[in-house]
Amino acid sequence: RKRLRNMQDINGLALSIDTSSNIYKLARNAMKEIGMGTVEGAIDTYKDLKKEDVKASTAVVEPNARGQRNEHLSWIWHVRDPDHANPQWMDELYRVNWLRAKARRDRLAEEKTLLRSEMDWTRNFFAHQAKLWKERGEKSDLEMPHGGLSVFAWREFRTWSLLQDQA
Repeated sequence: RKRLRNMQDINGLALSIDTSSNIYKLARNAMKEIGMGTVEGAIDTYKDLKKEDVKASTAVVEPNARGQRNEHLSWIWHVRDPDHANPQWMDELYRVNWLRAKARRDRLAEEKTLLRSEMDWTRNFFAHQAKLWKERGEKSDLEMPHGGLSVFAWREFRTWSLLQDQA
């Protein structure tokens, strides 16, 4: 029974969201019809409403929940209502989203640094392997020129040198 009540609640919320979305779309179209689109950028402020703009987001209810670091709020959360003072919960919402964006930027900067370091380490490894096989090739040339070990060592040197050049 509880499951059925929950489904009824969800369906009721979905109906409410659909109704509100339709009212918004009608109001926006009416604004365009009477020419309000040119008044103070009203049409730019009240954008066309898409399905993904009204999808449920727990980022508002529970901003620190797991798995939300890449969540982005819909544009509707950024529209300010000039008739009402900015409520405290909206300030907190903006702060949380600013901190999320900063954390995302910091992670990307760290990732960039790590990738550059890893590429340097890879090049250094290729150079080390090329040097190692060159030394082995020179040593095997002295001991037994044109032997199988010498040919193999020089082929390995060439392979690692090409990898180093391409990295």
